[in-house]
Amino acid sequence: MITRLWNSDKFNAYLITADGLQPTAVISSVGGYQGAPDGDVHGSLKVSPNGKKIAMVNRGIQSFELFDFDNNTGAASNAIVFPSKYQQVYGLEFSPDCSKLYIGKYGTSSRIFQFDLNAGSAQNIIESEVQVGTVGNIHLGALQLAPDNKIYVSKHDNLYGDNYLGVINLPNEAGTQCNFVEDGFYLAGRKCIWGLPNFLQNYFLADFSYQPTCYGDTTEFLISDVSNIVSVLWDFGDPASGANNTSALLTPVHVFTAPGDYTVTLTIQYPANQYVTTHQVTIHPSPLPWLGNDTAVCSDWPFVLYPDQDYTFYLWQDGSTNPFFAVTQQGIYWVQVENEQGCTGTDSIQITFLPDPDITLGNDTLICYNDVVMLQAGAGFDSYLWQDGSQGQSLLVTQPGQYWVAVSNACGSGSDTINVNFTEPYDISLGNDTSFCYGHSITLDPGDGFDEYFWSTGAFSQTITATLGGTYWVQVTDTMGCTAMDSIYIDVFNDFEITIGSATQIICEGDYIFLNGPEGYQSYLWQDGSNGQSILADTAGIYWLEVTDENGCAARDSMELIVRVIADFMVNDTVLCEGGEVVLQAPPDFVSYLWHDGSTGSSYTATHEGVFWVVVTDELGCTGSDSVTVTLFEPPTLGLAQQEWICRGDSLWLQADTGHLAYLWQDGTTTPEYLVTMPGLYQVQIETICGKYENAVKVVFYTDNLNLGRDTTLCDGEALMLWPGSVYSHHNWSTGSADTGIVVSSPGWYWLTAFDGFCHVTDSIYIDACADSTVPNFFTPNNDTHNDYFFAVPTNPGGITAFKMVIFNRWGRVVKELTYPDEQWDGKINGTDAAEGVYFWVCKYSAISKYGSVAERTKQGSVTLLR
Repeated sequence: MITRLWNSDKFNAYLITADGLQPTAVISSVGGYQGAPDGDVHGSLKVSPNGKKIAMVNRGIQSFELFDFDNNTGAASNAIVFPSKYQQVYGLEFSPDCSKLYIGKYGTSSRIFQFDLNAGSAQNIIESEVQVGTVGNIHLGALQLAPDNKIYVSKHDNLYGDNYLGVINLPNEAGTQCNFVEDGFYLAGRKCIWGLPNFLQNYFLADFSYQPTCYGDTTEFLISDVSNIVSVLWDFGDPASGANNTSALLTPVHVFTAPGDYTVTLTIQYPANQYVTTHQVTIHPSPLPWLGNDTAVCSDWPFVLYPDQDYTFYLWQDGSTNPFFAVTQQGIYWVQVENEQGCTGTDSIQITFLPDPDITLGNDTLICYNDVVMLQAGAGFDSYLWQDGSQGQSLLVTQPGQYWVAVSNACGSGSDTINVNFTEPYDISLGNDTSFCYGHSITLDPGDGFDEYFWSTGAFSQTITATLGGTYWVQVTDTMGCTAMDSIYIDVFNDFEITIGSATQIICEGDYIFLNGPEGYQSYLWQDGSNGQSILADTAGIYWLEVTDENGCAARDSMELIVRVIADFMVNDTVLCEGGEVVLQAPPDFVSYLWHDGSTGSSYTATHEGVFWVVVTDELGCTGSDSVTVTLFEPPTLGLAQQEWICRGDSLWLQADTGHLAYLWQDGTTTPEYLVTMPGLYQVQIETICGKYENAVKVVFYTDNLNLGRDTTLCDGEALMLWPGSVYSHHNWSTGSADTGIVVSSPGWYWLTAFDGFCHVTDSIYIDACADSTVPNFFTPNNDTHNDYFFAVPTNPGGITAFKMVIFNRWGRVVKELTYPDEQWDGKINGTDAAEGVYFWVCKYSAISKYGSVAERTKQGSVTLLR
């Protein structure tokens, strides 16, 4: 049981069980505040048939609300508050399938609205409003879903009731398809004002729907609400269907045995009661269109297909929907029709075009001399007559001549004549049967000038190469498609083998062997061109013999002669460390050893320098010798004095003796060479086979005495002689001069590079301009960006150490003081434009002379101010 508390936003939901009403309510605070300022309150609260939605209207707030409801927990949630434009709403109701919500709004224009609960979001549901009906009465009361799945609407004028109820006949349908009828149910003299009985819809609204209803289709049945159902029993009212007449499935299907009306009964067992509902189901006969029997017609005859009677809809095989179809080509045609009940039926017909009697046997033709041709008059004629009196559809031509045929059928008669000629015969030849030795081949060629070649081997080339015995044939085709064939038999003599010994033989250097060929052959040929049966072999290489038998067939064998040469086998010459020894090791795989001193081991220990030799013998008895020269080790050096000089900017490569194990310089460098660019002590440790050795060298910069003097200044008109002295040569001045000395008269950098007999040395000097200032004699402070300021223009301002300029008017009054060289006068006196005229100035400043001393200077003059 669900209630809405007054002056509150709360729902109270009480669970009802077989034991009665539970005392504890499930409270949900959701939605708007329920109350009315004037106390005029009436409306409705409805629960959807599936128990998942609650709808409530309160006339006092001129609106209504929709909620989600959990039938298991009793909680309400997700309120949708509809806008307050629905004044004077009293009744509301859900559709049987819970997809629609209906409200009734009364007043001078009473209307019924439908909302789509499957529209999606809350806003979409609000905007899904559709007006589905109007009522002439002033008042609209309750809307109530009845067991027949229709919604009934109460209506009246003031306190006078109405003799009719409005009816929404199909409340599950969208929009006006719900079929609202204002006076849809007569009350038989009784009247209705506001209310209707408030049923619990989920106990009797479990109705069912069904589709399709055409004979031969499988009709599906669907219960509108399966909540709380324990079991069901269907009776389709079709006893002729036998055991299929009943079903206990929730969603059964049934194929009715004949068209007609059937009473379908659904019995639903709920936990506490049983509910029975019935529907009169009409199974409509399916249409049986007929296009006629399959037929054959002449292709130029008009032929139109019509079904045997009229239908509401037609669909032909090409997608057209006319009641008829004009045939333009032969084939299978079908039509699907639909009657007023929406049932469909199909028929098809095959249309065959009779052949046109205006036949052709083709153009006169030329065929191959060894070929035949089958003349075809075509199928589908009633009669045939050839020139030889035969009456078949075709005629086999084996001789040249003129041939004709006459045909007839329902479309008329016709005839045609053809001349058939044969080409001249021709032959090809692959030559006489032949033979050759095994391993040889022969080229087979039937001749050129043909379009196609086909050999017994599957090849398609003009020629093939035959290497095996047997019969070979070829078929050639000329430009007319005519063919000729020939064959040849080839006999191949058997293969035979010879041998001149093992494939590989080994002899010592200086030895030899004889190679002998087999007896009984016509000829012999060795690799060197000799033709005897035997040959002497003493040189390493490949030897072969080819023999020829009485059939001219040849066989060959070869062998490789290896001459064992014991090459130098000892290590390279080596060194002997002071007080040490060297073990000289010969390869261990020889049979015997003989050293220079008569010892016979595979190794020899040398303790002094000298030449040491050994003779070895291998498993074949072949001998060889080798020697090693042993010399005393010489410690490595750098090959330099203890001290070396380098010029500034030059570099020096320090080179240690190469070929040793490792090198380590003082900075971690590990190469034999080291590049020196700065002075210092350079050391290297050399790791050799006889230990580590160290060497060092001190590198110093050569010191030069070239001096052009200290930096100085030059005033206008002054000059300076730059002279390095007479001990230098190869002079290169920055001015490009190669003289010993140069005279300069302008500021700037000057440098000299010269050779002092050991290094090229360099020095430079900077000559700056005298510090001075120049003062203009007029300025125009009119803000035109040209000559707007008066100031002293310094030369070499860096040389000015103190500065002061005082500007006077013509009466000797100070109008401006400038205290640094770059300061300017803008022609104003205390912020006011100074008068045009002549002004006087005195400038005192201190400047550095070319000898480095500071001299005080004073200048004075006048300046004219113009605007």
